[in-house]
Amino acid sequence: MHGIIAHTQRNAYRTAFKGSAALLASLWMVAALSGCGGGDGAASPAGGQTFEEEVASAERYGPLVDDWKAELESGDLSDFERGVLQRAVETGRISQDDYEQAQALYVRCMETSGYDHLVFDKLPNGLYSLSDESQTDDGYFDAVMTCSQGTTSVIEAEYRDQQDNPDRYKDRGIVAVQCLREAGVVDDSYTAAQFNSGLDRLSSSRSSGSGGNPSAAFGFPVDSDDEQTLFCISLGGLSLGGDFGSDSDE
Repeated sequence: MHGIIAHTQRNAYRTAFKGSAALLASLWMVAALSGCGGGDGAASPAGGQTFEEEVASAERYGPLVDDWKAELESGDLSDFERGVLQRAVETGRISQDDYEQAQALYVRCMETSGYDHLVFDKLPNGLYSLSDESQTDDGYFDAVMTCSQGTTSVIEAEYRDQQDNPDRYKDRGIVAVQCLREAGVVDDSYTAAQFNSGLDRLSSSRSSGSGGNPSAAFGFPVDSDDEQTLFCISLGGLSLGGDFGSDSDE
């Protein structure tokens, strides 16, 4: 069932945004913030589960290969996309080379459309993100809609799922905390419940217009220049950009 639902959701995302990575990140942020549990701080509730217990009892989505099969059955694919997904079904994963080729085809189309000063940063998960150094104009988004079709619109979404959440956890807080632990940002006592509580707290603060302080909300240092920490937080559903406070909460 999840394969069908996820396939439908991704189709909706692609119809609206056609592979725009920044806007897809915003969708994840909205979904995560609307689905967070309650909590008024970063501390985990007394008697709560350890992270290992959270992982052991976590609900998971079905295999990604089921989503790839659903995509193949949709019929709305380019020959390139179909080839990538057929290989993925056979091997169990989308290769980095196939994703790189999708990105190269997309960039070539954008250059042909007049956008030959685009700069991309490679993220820790192997995906590319448009750099602030890129030169765009009012017609950029229309070009993205056109050039992502048949190149990155399907493949990037599927590859992102594979890279960001290979164990298919429904609780994206688990994915974020795994990343934070591996990066040494938090210790072994930090839990997904704490992360989700911080996400909820930060959302409430920003909704009320007070801005909110990521470091105070999450209970670990968050600096606008720390790309690894920001990347881990994004895996939990929140893309932080611009300058923000890193001291104690207001």
